[in-house]
Amino acid sequence: MADTLEQQIAKAKAKLALEMPDVAGIPIEPQGMLDKLAAQIKGAMIGGQVGAVTDPKTGAITYSQTALQGHSQPEIEDILAHELIHSRQAKANPQGILQTIGGLFGPHFSYGQDPAEMEAYQYEHDRAAREHRSPTPGQPDFYPGGNPDRETTGDIQLMKEVLKRN
Repeated sequence: MADTLEQQIAKAKAKLALEMPDVAGIPIEPQGMLDKLAAQIKGAMIGGQVGAVTDPKTGAITYSQTALQGHSQPEIEDILAHELIHSRQAKANPQGILQTIGGLFGPHFSYGQDPAEMEAYQYEHDRAAREHRSPTPGQPDFYPGGNPDRETTGDIQLMKEVLKRN
């Protein structure tokens, strides 16, 4: 019998606590009503369903039981690892992540050029490579070797700058 979503989340938390000990104590809970609304707004902005969101002030993560239902264990781990990168960003510089999120509403960054998102997606990409598997489907195409029709010099340059800092 397959694991329930709650069992998958518990396994992901345990594995990620070893992989990312600096953010192991971050709360990861099912979404409440306000969290669902925030996820719907973000989903509308990026054009897709959002599996989890991170509170930019506290770093706490809430996940959508509906969006994650039926995902594989590695996919759930990748989604939570992505959000834990945002938790790490919030811990390191709470004002910085708020400014980055604010950039989504202004002319500064598109979602695919947002340095905070690029760092989180790069972590997912690197996890998949370490585990000798393909990245979770649905990741933006701003990686080298991604969709050349969607990459721009700015996307690649921003990604390189983010990677140099880490």
